[in-house]
Formats: sequence, structure tokens, C-alpha cells
Amino acid sequence: MNYKITLFLLLALVPVIFSQQVPVGCVEIRNFKIKRFLVKSRRDNNQRRHVSYAEVAQQWIIEKQGDHYKISHAETKEPLYETDGKHVYTLLARTDQGTMDDWIITPSGKRGCFYIKNVKTQHCLHTNGFFNMVNAYGDCQGESYEWQIRQFKCKHPAEILKK
Repeated sequence: MNYKITLFLLLALVPVIFSQQVPVGCVEIRNFKIKRFLVKSRRDNNQRRHVSYAEVAQQWIIEKQGDHYKISHAETKEPLYETDGKHVYTLLARTDQGTMDDWIITPSGKRGCFYIKNVKTQHCLHTNGFFNMVNAYGDCQGESYEWQIRQFKCKHPAEILKK
């Protein structure tokens, strides 16, 4: 009798796990494996800024645009993009980057966790906790590719949501 209840609960919960909605608006993005948040980092040059991870969260804005998403740092409004097949930055001046800053966000199977894949390169955001770096690679499997995305009230909504 207990196996019937267990089977029923399992079958009832599977669609819930795989039908997670991607949080949009102000969010905090945390890597599941290393338990650190995605953050902006130092400038690389006059056009872009590195992204990294930290213990203290920074807010990001996720916007749905058709089948894809745009992810921007909430404070700076700099879009997240992948350049050349592994380096991830924010762009200092918002310009049309084609699909370099378009992302596909899909549930990983763990509640609240998602894979964040670049449309152009088909690489997923990744960190293994070394060298304070966030990159993008093609594997797109495992905890180092899983990101918890949690929606939060914007710290400065009037300023953040202005474009």
C-alpha cells in the first residue's frame, strides 16, 4: 500500500519540478555548487567588465524577450554576455550585441535551479570556485552549471527599472 502512495506522490511532483517558471524582474543568481552569488567585477577595458562570484549578492534584472531572456546588472544596467566561447562579461555601454546577450534559461531538475545558456555560443554559465571566475562552457550539466535564481524586491525600483 505504501508503494502506491509513494508512486502517486512521485508522479504528481515530477511535472512540478520540470515546469518551473523562470523568475523575471529583480533577482539574485547563486551558483548551486559553490554557494556564491553572480556579481559584477572589475573593468576589463573601456567596453566591458568581468563577472565573478561573491558571498554577498548583487541584484540582476531578467527580462523575457520572445523565447529568450536578457540579463542585466540591476545597478549598472550592463547586459550580461558571452564573447568568444568561454568569457562572460557585462557590457559597459548598452548597444545591440545581436544574440551575444540573449540567454536561454531552463530548469535543471532541482527546485529553483536553472541552466543559463547563451543563444549564440550554446554555452552555459559555469563556475567551479577557482580563480574567482565565471565562464561559459558547452557541457551544461552538473552542479557547477546550476544557478539558483530567486526573485527579490528591487533595492531601488524607480532607478533600476528606468531604461
